[in-house]
Amino acid sequence: MAANSNFAVAVHAMTVLAYNDELVKSETIAKSININPVIVRKLLTKLVKAGLVQSLAGKKGGFALGKSAEKVTLFEILNAVETTEIFAIPKHPTYQVCPVSCHMKDLLSRVFQSTEHAVEEELSKVTLNDLLTQIP
Repeated sequence: MAANSNFAVAVHAMTVLAYNDELVKSETIAKSININPVIVRKLLTKLVKAGLVQSLAGKKGGFALGKSAEKVTLFEILNAVETTEIFAIPKHPTYQVCPVSCHMKDLLSRVFQSTEHAVEEELSKVTLNDLLTQIP
């Protein structure tokens, strides 16, 4: 199973913006992440919609944080770029003659809910500024 890196890329992009005191072009952010600028722009669009990033169009335009690095949590970034739950229960029907099949969705739902709550809680504790202060 391949992991989705949108969240990590978005955190990287936001940290680049927080590190710079001026507008930053998507190409500059893409170079820092070492990925295609199109991918960066797609994520930045989501971050702009969430109010975490501001954009200025034009030749001298670019991107900047939409609010201070001290106020942006990693959980906010996750919510801006990911539209699905971390874990998903399969939608296929249960096999009614199998006790495991009949109970698995409920069992996993409880585990997934508590795990997602723990992820939310941890990511809500970390701000962009916390990451910035660790960059020499």
